[in-house]
Order: sequence, then structure tokens, then C-alpha cells
Amino acid sequence: MFRNFIMLYLFVSVLLTLFFCSYILIRIKVVHMKSFFLLSLAVSVYTFGYFLELNSTTLEQMVFWNQVQYMGIPFISVLWFMVALGNTRKANMLKWWMLVLLFSIPLATFLFRLTNSFHHLFYASWELQQVGGYSYLYLSKGPWYYVQSAYHLLMLFGITLLFFNELRSGGHFKRTRNIFLLASSIMPYLGLVLILMDYRELGLDYAVLFFPLSVLLIFVAVAKYDFLEMRSLARGKIFEDSTEAILLLDTEHWIMDFNQSARNFFHNYNLVLRNGDLASVFEGRKDLIGILRNEKVQEFQGPAGRYFEIKTQVMQGRGGYQLAMIKTISDISERKKIQEQLERMATI
Repeated sequence: MFRNFIMLYLFVSVLLTLFFCSYILIRIKVVHMKSFFLLSLAVSVYTFGYFLELNSTTLEQMVFWNQVQYMGIPFISVLWFMVALGNTRKANMLKWWMLVLLFSIPLATFLFRLTNSFHHLFYASWELQQVGGYSYLYLSKGPWYYVQSAYHLLMLFGITLLFFNELRSGGHFKRTRNIFLLASSIMPYLGLVLILMDYRELGLDYAVLFFPLSVLLIFVAVAKYDFLEMRSLARGKIFEDSTEAILLLDTEHWIMDFNQSARNFFHNYNLVLRNGDLASVFEGRKDLIGILRNEKVQEFQGPAGRYFEIKTQVMQGRGGYQLAMIKTISDISERKKIQEQLERMATI
């Protein structure tokens, strides 16, 4: 009965994680969420492989589906760490060489597992064991298995620390969201405890049971506060095709998104527009910081003597609280020129 429940749960988990992948792929066109898409995909592959491993009856079949699992398992923790950085607005801290270092061990694990039959660095041996009338794959660990496990635990600790610090520093508006994120990082520890206890002495990989729940909590955390809807709506409706410079800022004046016209506009100021805190992105340009912080309609003179107008549109959630602000910068030079001509003609 317990095994049947596990099988049903794994099947539903595969469908659930694939739904998250499809939802993000179809509806979300934001770089920030690509890591969550890849995380959901990796968890889906892991869950699917383990589901078919439990349904296998021969050693060869089980070893094959275990190999399939390792197309996702090595990358789960590092992709989750990328998701944590994105949700705590620290993704800009990563340099290209840091990414290379972060992915080096998962890539090595994937290759060692793929070629394990030649060197047995990851699994020293494998065999079938009969427990409660069912066959399970028993794996004897090799030295690299413990390297991957230590790396995995280190990344999980970093993820938990990031979410915990975000919960402590976040305001009341983000408290529930951050609790969901922190809870998602605690789930794998429960799986580890059950593995160490050898719960029911079935030899099950309990970690695979908790990763889909973690993905679900992350999805709920971002969807609850309309981040997915808000950002896809902003891009889909006005960002991409607009000739006006448009920026998406959160309530703490963090630049969440912008279009190509905005990038071109600030390039005229010799500034490189990027995601980050307004004060750090426009460091040394108090005039621009003041203009972007002000929520009133403003006119200002930009490069080459041209005139611009900036408007602010507040985006609200279902509860009426402020989610973000859309800043739209329009070139009004021609309108300003006609206005000055009319004033001059009226005076004369």
C-alpha cells in the first residue's frame, strides 16, 4: 500500500513539474525565470527516472533508469542556488568564472556517472535487493559520490541562508513569500533525515519525494505576488515593441526589467542599464536618480538638447497593495518646440 502511494505520488510529481516547465516556457519571457525553468526540468527528469526505476524488474533496467536520473540530479542544487540568487536580487554578483566554478562539479558528476562502468568512481557496485516482495536497486557508493553529496549539502546550506536573510530583512509585504521560499529550502533536509533513518526499511530515495514539493513552494511564492503575471504582462503588452524607454521598478526602487529603448536611451548618458538597485546602477548621477524616484509627471532636458517626459504607472496586486512601477520616458522635443513657437507667437 505504501509503495503504491509512492508510485502515485511520483507520477503526479512528474506531471506537476512538467506543468511548471510548460507554464514558464509559454508565458514567461524573463531571463530571471530561466533558472526556475531548468530547475523544474531537472527535478522532472529525476522524478521520472526514479518512477521508472521502481517499476523495473531487472538489474539492467534499473541501472539504465538510474543513469537517466543523473541527467537531472547533479544540476538541481546549483540551479536552485541560481533561483535563490534571483529571488533575493543577488544574481548580478555572479561573474562568468563563478558560473564555471559552480557548474564544474555537477558536470563532472554527470560525466563520472555516465562512464561509471569504466572507473567506478561514482558507484563502486550495484545489485538487486528484495524488500517486502519488491525489487530495489542497492548502490555501493564510490569516492566521487561523497564529493557530489558534500557539494549538494553546501549549496543547500547557501540556499537556506539566502532565503533566511531575505526573510529577516524583508518587509511585511514580502514576509509570506519569503516564508514559502525558506520552507522550500528546508524540504530536502527532511528527505535526508528519512534516508538516514531508512524509514520503513525499504531503501527508498526519499529525497526525490521532497524536491517536487520544493518546486511547488517556489512557484507559489512567486505566483502569489503576481511576479510571473506582472513581468510577462509588462513585456507582452508594452515592453518589446515600444519606442519609448520603459523600466520596471519594484517598491524598493530595484530595476527588475527594461526594454531595448531604455537601454539605448541611457547609453546616451554613457550608462549601461542593468538589473540592480537604482542608486548603484546610476551611481554618481543624482539627477537621473531623483527623476526616476519621483512618481510625478516630469519634464527634463536630455542629451543633445532634446526634451523628455517621464510618467509613472503603479501596478497593484489583487489586495490593492503596490507591486511595482512602470516608468515610461517619452521624447517630447517636437511638442516642446511647437509649444515654444506658440508662446512666442502669442507674445508677439
